[in-house]
Amino acid sequence: MYGIQRAAGPGGVPLVTVWTRGEERDAGRFDALEVSVVGYLEREEGVSLERGYLMDVFGPDGSLRHRLDARP
Repeated sequence: MYGIQRAAGPGGVPLVTVWTRGEERDAGRFDALEVSVVGYLEREEGVSLERGYLMDVFGPDGSLRHRLDARP
């Protein structure tokens, strides 16, 4: 991961955009990335994720690798 941006998404839930150098698209690597990013946002940035969040992950070529809607 080399970049992360947080903005207000629909209904005020965090919209997180992540840029990665990895070429992989597999679910296992995405799950690990998600846990890492969510932990960082809560722990270091004090972001409340109790209403969920949206996350887009883009690869090194700019293509969308993953899109997650983690709202309840």
